[in-house]
Amino acid sequence: MCLLIRYWQDWRAQITRAGLGHRLPRTIRNRTYPTSGDSINAAAFIWSNAPEILNAHDRGALIRSKSGFWLAIPTEAAGKGPRGARLAALATIAKSVNGGRRRKAT
Repeated sequence: MCLLIRYWQDWRAQITRAGLGHRLPRTIRNRTYPTSGDSINAAAFIWSNAPEILNAHDRGALIRSKSGFWLAIPTEAAGKGPRGARLAALATIAKSVNGGRRRKAT
């Protein structure tokens, strides 16, 4: 049991140290069998609820938007909207593409 906890904590710590935030490590789960009591044939299983995201970061995959054109990533450079709210991704893209003018949706 102690070894399982160490591997589980190490995996979570690696994800955090890699700079992938604090939410992604929380997707790492573990299960021990049997769930209670001692056993000679004890087993453990460690997995992620977000394997696609971890795999993409592990392989260094290119991440694109659905249309393949712009991928809006909110940063501090995007600034704040009215009343200090974060800007919506679409408004940020429209501002950068159209020089601040909004286009009508087609």
